[in-house]
Amino acid sequence: MIRTLSFYKRKPGISHDEFSRHWREVHGPLCQANPVIRRYVRSYVQHHLTPVDGVEALGFDGFSESIYACAEDRDAVYAAVYGGECAEILADEEHFLDKGATRVMMLDVQRPMITLETEA
Repeated sequence: MIRTLSFYKRKPGISHDEFSRHWREVHGPLCQANPVIRRYVRSYVQHHLTPVDGVEALGFDGFSESIYACAEDRDAVYAAVYGGECAEILADEEHFLDKGATRVMMLDVQRPMITLETEA
């Protein structure tokens, strides 16, 4: 499994609530409806970070977690996104993201340190 974590800041001039609503109600469904993403992404989770006492969590408004079966599937999605097959998704990002502040981490190996075992 390959995981990608993408960290996002909202576009200047929009509130945290506006950012979160747009990401959840507009951008998420665009991603969900795209046939390339539906083919290669095994899981896509949005994590909406809520400011506490006026302090933004980690300096970001949210992050997403995308899971792929293999590196080739991840590469296929990135090729489609930046090759024009997902133009509506990139265009939508201009409405709510500070794209210059986006940070992405690719995680190819996971080592569970604690697992919950259940009795049979």
